[in-house]
Amino acid sequence: MRWNALGIAVLAALAAQARAGILTPTDQFRSVEASASVTEGETEVMDSQSLSAPGFGLFDEAVSALASLGDPNDAVAGRGAADQLSGFLPTMTFGNGTAAADTDLSPDGRAPNGFGLSVFSATIMLDADTPYDMTGSLEMSSAGGGSGIASVVFEGPGGVLIEEESLDGTVPFGTSGLLVSGEYTIDIFVVAEANAAGAEAAGSFDFELTLIPEPGSAASLLLGAFWLRRARG
Repeated sequence: MRWNALGIAVLAALAAQARAGILTPTDQFRSVEASASVTEGETEVMDSQSLSAPGFGLFDEAVSALASLGDPNDAVAGRGAADQLSGFLPTMTFGNGTAAADTDLSPDGRAPNGFGLSVFSATIMLDADTPYDMTGSLEMSSAGGGSGIASVVFEGPGGVLIEEESLDGTVPFGTSGLLVSGEYTIDIFVVAEANAAGAEAAGSFDFELTLIPEPGSAASLLLGAFWLRRARG
């Protein structure tokens, strides 16, 4: 009986080590927004659309906006668009989004504008120290007076773990190690603006935060089970 009791205690300790932590979202703001306008003197045509995630479920949405002023043969337009796919799982948080804006050339003074925005912001609780890996990328391009930015900040009890941005080009990011239990925040967004005739901008973000159970813990658990079986014999 003494060996059995000791074996059970060892198995319980090994099981505790083998358990991966769980990610639980406690707050979130995920949104996509697009708007467009064209003005000429006191005349303004506008269009806009926005959608936000109502809760912690999968968010898979796209929006677009188009504003046009003038006759069909010589209309000047502004356009905006954005999308996002993101979600929360017990051992993973992920997301990707895009934003774009562009405007037509305007030879007669009509002023078009376009705007797109995709935002992921979340607070997540981790209940046990667990190895992890987080990777992703930011991308932005613009021309003709367009502008935009893609940005990410990932921080927790130990401070900032990732902080990157892109104003032009692709910026990959990544970090790994041990996440201690506690509260973490992920703030990532991409915005594109076209505030002049003939302007364009487009950008994107993607990321994946994954918890990784230690392989040695599972092996130790199997070894402990074998030892308990022999002790009982």
